[in-house]
Amino acid sequence: MKKTLIISTLLLLFLNCNSQRNSLTKNVIDTINLKKFNSRRVVSYKLELATIFLSYDDFKTSIIGFTTVYKNDRPIKFPRSSYRVYKNAKKKSLKILNNIIDELNRQIKISDTVVLVHKELDGRTLWRWQLNGIITSQIERNNCAIADGNNNMQFTIIRDKGPWSWGRGGRRYYFPGNNIFFIDQMDWIK
Repeated sequence: MKKTLIISTLLLLFLNCNSQRNSLTKNVIDTINLKKFNSRRVVSYKLELATIFLSYDDFKTSIIGFTTVYKNDRPIKFPRSSYRVYKNAKKKSLKILNNIIDELNRQIKISDTVVLVHKELDGRTLWRWQLNGIITSQIERNNCAIADGNNNMQFTIIRDKGPWSWGRGGRRYYFPGNNIFFIDQMDWIK
């Protein structure tokens, strides 16, 4: 009985991995050629594998816009206990967003470059996905500059659009010759 259970479990895992591999072949892979980026005031967003340079004004406008929409968001009807969890998470996220806006305002008075570090925001999923959305939209519009982990400017970025795993999908961005993405944006959940 134990052997049958183990064999069936391994077979299911093998089939699942194989189907995920097949679904990844349906991805659309293309390149984005970044133009020379020029901005008087800059936000430098440091990721583990890259640093992304964005226009301060565009970034701040996007953050304030998201904060306003998120603050006025009306959730779907939750059971009472779930609503409390949602309300507490929303309160924490708004506090993080307001702290980021305050940090932007504080740093721009000192220097023309504002530095944000991804590790300081990691673990705050709602905020991180929204921030990735803002950054990836700037990449899509060709309105940023990107340096790799060695601070070499990269002008060609590989974009992989399609399903990932566990019913999620979106866009992942890579440097040429690298198989580890430096930023991703989840666009859908099944």
